[in-house]
Amino acid sequence: MVRAVDANHNVGPVGTQNLGDGISISASNGNVVEMNTVAHNGPYSGISLVDSSNNNRILGNQVIDNNAETLCSNLAGYGTTTVPYGSPTTNVDFGVSLECPAATHNVIASNFITGSGSDGIDVSASCVPNGVNVFSVMACTLTTPNEYNLITNNVVDANGFAKPGHGGSGINLFAMGRTTGILMPTNNTIDHNTDGNNGGYGFEIGMGSSGNTFAFDSASGNTATMPTGSAPRTPGPTTASGHPARRAWVVKLSTSGAHV
Repeated sequence: MVRAVDANHNVGPVGTQNLGDGISISASNGNVVEMNTVAHNGPYSGISLVDSSNNNRILGNQVIDNNAETLCSNLAGYGTTTVPYGSPTTNVDFGVSLECPAATHNVIASNFITGSGSDGIDVSASCVPNGVNVFSVMACTLTTPNEYNLITNNVVDANGFAKPGHGGSGINLFAMGRTTGILMPTNNTIDHNTDGNNGGYGFEIGMGSSGNTFAFDSASGNTATMPTGSAPRTPGPTTASGHPARRAWVVKLSTSGAHV
């Protein structure tokens, strides 16, 4: 158990790819991370679950301003060439991140998440790179997707403003942009969350992600607008509100098979 810890200002050195997560669970199961303050860390996350970390509980944490700039290169998996450290387009810091491969049956509940450079909560696609950048050549070994996670009762506010023109969403079931050799997040439950004032969408489901359930969530004041010809998805008890300059959408769907 990690409880009542201040995990602050863990930042990877400038010009390197050394990671600076606040709290990271790596290939470890059945842990409880609760009532911590996790602030000013990066790259890449305030709290991360990586390398088949399952049945963990992330509960009641304050996850604040995790937005350190990121060196982007092959090793980081975001492009085939290194870009200058500090470029605003390279900030991929998440508040809470469920990373590949195979983060399953975790509970992310009752956290307050704000000021993340990119998404507040990110559930990534799942891939095991075979020493080759996954965005340039799909040299991945299929593995278990990030699935059957419960994301509930979180307040996810004012994240995703570190990348001008590419705002991060409140909660994102992330798609890598290619599907060959990649397993997208599936069968996750996202309910009773409040997502407001984020740089992207309140909730975003990437292409190829399926079988996810949204219920009793609300979104307001998020910056992104829907693509031309699309409509906001606001069925049942899930709600959205906004005003003309800053529309709020509950879900941006880039795929099929979501239950909202």
